[in-house]
Amino acid sequence: MKTATLIAFLLVVSISPTASAEVFKCQLASGKTVYQEQPCTLNTDKAVVKQAVVELEKPDPAKEAERERQFNEWKKGYETREAEERKAAQERQAEVERLERIEALNRNAIANQELADAVKDAGNRPNIINHNYQPYGYRPYRPYYPPRPVPHNPPPAPQRHYPPLSAR
Repeated sequence: MKTATLIAFLLVVSISPTASAEVFKCQLASGKTVYQEQPCTLNTDKAVVKQAVVELEKPDPAKEAERERQFNEWKKGYETREAEERKAAQERQAEVERLERIEALNRNAIANQELADAVKDAGNRPNIINHNYQPYGYRPYRPYYPPRPVPHNPPPAPQRHYPPLSAR
């Protein structure tokens, strides 16, 4: 936006020449015409055949006002187009986001339907569970406890180490 305004300003400034500037038209011996701000000088390598002062038109206030009005119209139109483009971009982004949400909901619905079909199919199959299934190379952990020895004879009765009460 700033660059467009700057370009438009430079365009208006370059179109309307200043009244104080003088332009000299110099025609060289080679036939080339050169416009410059300084008077033509005689150089040894380039001989000047002719020199003339170009009279610049004085800026007309009515034309300047017309140019300013046209510039303001152009600027207003440019800002309007920019605002419309921003609004259109926002609408396109909103539409893309809406379509993405719809697509996500569709994927979710398909996944839920597949899950419901799998549950329904599982209800129709017999419930067979293989309790002996062990993945290759894995065994359940069962610690080894050696069997307890079974006593063959009862242990002897404990010995008394104190005298009976009657013997006292």
